[in-house]
Amino acid sequence: MSAENSTPAQVPVVREPSPPGEESEPLPEYDADETQQAIVDNTAQATNDGRIDVNLDSKIASVLARVVDLPELPEYVEAPPVYAERPQWTLCLNIVIQVVGSRGDVQPFVAMGCELQKYGHRVRIATHGVFKTFVHDSGLEFFDIGAILPN
Repeated sequence: MSAENSTPAQVPVVREPSPPGEESEPLPEYDADETQQAIVDNTAQATNDGRIDVNLDSKIASVLARVVDLPELPEYVEAPPVYAERPQWTLCLNIVIQVVGSRGDVQPFVAMGCELQKYGHRVRIATHGVFKTFVHDSGLEFFDIGAILPN
């Protein structure tokens, strides 16, 4: 920072207490905006690429870290229960998924079909004949759409 842009640091003024019976001089008022800006200036700085660097080693950050109450973390967190039973649908569907494309296009629908089958649905994949063994090896039914897969 250049000397032109910096503001002079405020030096605390030590005042003697007023004698009993006399009115004391009022304390100086603090501007909340100036105080907040001073905290930001001392802990954060904007970089040329638009990011903000926060200095967590600054004095104000260390003081605030001691003031903020953080919740105590439990030493041991019990794992959630394992749900072994899959709920069965009351209505089992006959599902046909038609996929035209390469193996990469077919693969996600085979995975989805396997998941649907776990819930009791009947699943057929309708696609090119070259994927017949791939679909059958996955445990799903196959239907040939009759199209020839282009190379």
